[in-house]
Amino acid sequence: MSTRLHPPARETARHTAQNATREAGFDAAVVAAALDDALAGQARIHAICGLQGSGKSTLARQLAELARTRGLRAAVLSIDD
Repeated sequence: MSTRLHPPARETARHTAQNATREAGFDAAVVAAALDDALAGQARIHAICGLQGSGKSTLARQLAELARTRGLRAAVLSIDD
């Protein structure tokens, strides 16, 4: 997937201000593209890694919700606990 999940630091303040009223999380187009990429590879398990507070759980939740709306079974598992 070529879409960047997080904007460069200099864009963060502007991006945050513009999306203050939007529900917290990743842009719906980014989530849809990530799910489409996952499905294109016929994969069964996907791992999301990143620094603490980078949005891993948020992205996983959004991907699972979108997958369910498409009639797929999805589970989010934390391996850090």
